[in-house]
Amino acid sequence: MAKFCTYCGKPLPENGQCDCPESAAARAQQAQQAAPQPGAAPQAQAQPLSENEYVQKTKAAANALVPFLKAYWKDPMGSTVAAMREKNLGVPVLLMVINALLAGLVLFVSFARLLSPLSSLMDLSVPFFPPFLLGIVMAAIGLALAAVLLFLLLKVLKINASFTYVVIAVGANSLPYTACLVLALLLALFAWATGIVIALVLAGVVSCVLAVALLTKVFGVQITGAAATLIAVFCAAALLLNCWLGSKLALSAAGSIEVSGDSISDLIDEMEDFDISDILGGMMGSSYYW
Repeated sequence: MAKFCTYCGKPLPENGQCDCPESAAARAQQAQQAAPQPGAAPQAQAQPLSENEYVQKTKAAANALVPFLKAYWKDPMGSTVAAMREKNLGVPVLLMVINALLAGLVLFVSFARLLSPLSSLMDLSVPFFPPFLLGIVMAAIGLALAAVLLFLLLKVLKINASFTYVVIAVGANSLPYTACLVLALLLALFAWATGIVIALVLAGVVSCVLAVALLTKVFGVQITGAAATLIAVFCAAALLLNCWLGSKLALSAAGSIEVSGDSISDLIDEMEDFDISDILGGMMGSSYYW
């Protein structure tokens, strides 16, 4: 069936294009619209991995870290309020990540340096990843507990603050706690166990002081008798929970230490499998034959 030009009505040739002036004008207009405009940006293509949203946010947080540190050094609570007003989660989250990585290094170096004298007496080795990863988990749980307990305390005190603001406040003020971890890491390198404990106790004291400063200077809590009691209870609860969970994770990390190729946890399990009656029977049999 023949096709006809929609402009002049003549049958279309084999190439499907009519030679009337109207068809020629229409083809010229279509070609002009299809051509790229001068100065126009080319069609957006898929962004490479280095330019995706999360990488851009990480770069922005890293670029803003040094200015934030300078502002925090001059006015800790003022810089915290500024970050909350901007809803800037990048820098607080980056500070919490740094805190967690340092906690992992402290746990590993503490085990490695404190147990190094025993390596000359037995075939003892401390693997890197189990203590390091458990230290990261320990710090993450500690920061999460601090944020949750602070948020609950604000709710009890009838202070209207979103959880996002609380996370920003906790992350921004993890900086002094991180400084205590740096001190603990340096003391661990010198294998001074007492110094490590002192640095961690100092970190707990700093956390309580910062919690009170955040409540009063940032969230506007009035320290009355009832409020002071609640703050003391919540700080004590946070410290006890962190100490309990920290000890559990530290023991789990210690179980990964290897003696003659076997982990301590495996050796403990093997010892628990021994029956005391079998051991005593073997001792009695040996003494009888002796």
